[in-house]
Amino acid sequence: MRFLYNTDLKLSWAKGFTFCKFKTEEPRVVIKGVPKEIIRKYWIKEAGKGNPEALLIIDILTDTSLDESVAIAFGIDRTFEERKANRILTAEEVILDDPRVWEFHFNKEWQEQAQRITGHPWKRSIVMANFISRTVYKRLPDEVYHRLVAVNQKRNYCHHQFFSVEADEYILRRHIQDVLSLMRISDDKADFTKNYQTFFQGRGKLSMDINF
Repeated sequence: MRFLYNTDLKLSWAKGFTFCKFKTEEPRVVIKGVPKEIIRKYWIKEAGKGNPEALLIIDILTDTSLDESVAIAFGIDRTFEERKANRILTAEEVILDDPRVWEFHFNKEWQEQAQRITGHPWKRSIVMANFISRTVYKRLPDEVYHRLVAVNQKRNYCHHQFFSVEADEYILRRHIQDVLSLMRISDDKADFTKNYQTFFQGRGKLSMDINF
């Protein structure tokens, strides 16, 4: 809780949040908690500054996947092969041969933040197209990205239309939201680049894990 007294929390993205309250059974104690969105943004920002505690936390979180953490907490003993077989989508399961109906993926705030970071308009901008490709789609594993480019070679459709329902909901949309969070806490393009690299450092490509 001590980080709440840090002056960095006076930034706009940390204003107006409401404490979460938890009650223990015996002894009965009320514990105040901070929304995970605020905590996540704070530690990402601190890691970008080289804060050793923040870097350690991010390193720990990226070293252990969420499903492994849950398995440990509940005493679930599964082999690596079982976990891999149960949770990883193949490139063919992620990317469809034919496009689905277009759905909204990049909301107004995402567009505004992207324009602020890049300094370019949302529509008809090569710079913006490259920004989306670099920060969103090129985070996919190589085999998934290559398949996406192949099925949408003529670019008659938006890339996101080729994602399966599961991959769209559990992988793509969550990653798009992560990028938005990074843009929110970034002052400019250089700051975003640093925060983006820090956040994904050591993670490699996006996991095709949908069981979390």
